[in-house]
Amino acid sequence: MTLDEISSEIRQICRDPTIEASITTWVNAASLELAQQFDVPLLRLRQPATLTTTTTDWLYDLTEASHDLGYEYHKLVWKIASSTQATGYPIEWDLQALVDSDSTGYTGTHTDTGTSILRVAVAGDQLGIYPMVATSLYLWHYRKPLTVDEADDVPEVPDEGFHYPLLVPMVVLKAMRLYPEILSDVPTDNTRALALWQGRYHSGLYGDGFQQGYISSLHKQRGIHVRGPRLGSQLGGAGGYRSW
Repeated sequence: MTLDEISSEIRQICRDPTIEASITTWVNAASLELAQQFDVPLLRLRQPATLTTTTTDWLYDLTEASHDLGYEYHKLVWKIASSTQATGYPIEWDLQALVDSDSTGYTGTHTDTGTSILRVAVAGDQLGIYPMVATSLYLWHYRKPLTVDEADDVPEVPDEGFHYPLLVPMVVLKAMRLYPEILSDVPTDNTRALALWQGRYHSGLYGDGFQQGYISSLHKQRGIHVRGPRLGSQLGGAGGYRSW
């Protein structure tokens, strides 16, 4: 579905001009939320991003890495290489170990430079090197899904077959969380509507016995690793669903 088609569905469901200016933002937020919650194979870089290092800095934000196609870093660096280490470095996960390796030790001031990087460490969204070298590192990681802005743009996440069963319910639940009376002036009708759209969201994510859910689809693509709480327990708005 294109952004225009998704927006039209949302308008028909909610029938309130209050949400018009927010639909595109909510669609992009839902897509990014799914990309954060699940390791989506489509977003795993095939060609690396480049991070330029210098002889004056040892710590870098991973968001500084640039990609020829304009992809942005999102999460999970899984390979780091350079011209002198083409097969990749063992990635350490403790930046303090690099601090301790420097000749200045615990002072926190890094002075050691060299002709090639010997060690790399990643913690959160930061990457450390030892020693400091002016070179380029090549990073493979998960990128952010491309944002949709134009009417004919198609969201990358979830797969297009899950736009109506999953992406639309996520946006509807978001609208209901922010504007509880949006679907009806009768509170009991809103309660039923909330249950209906939570059920549709759940079916889109887990399947319903007739159609596979998004999680099963990801399993079939290559496997899935879930981060944080129970799958989907905080997605999409009210009633224990994630508010984003």
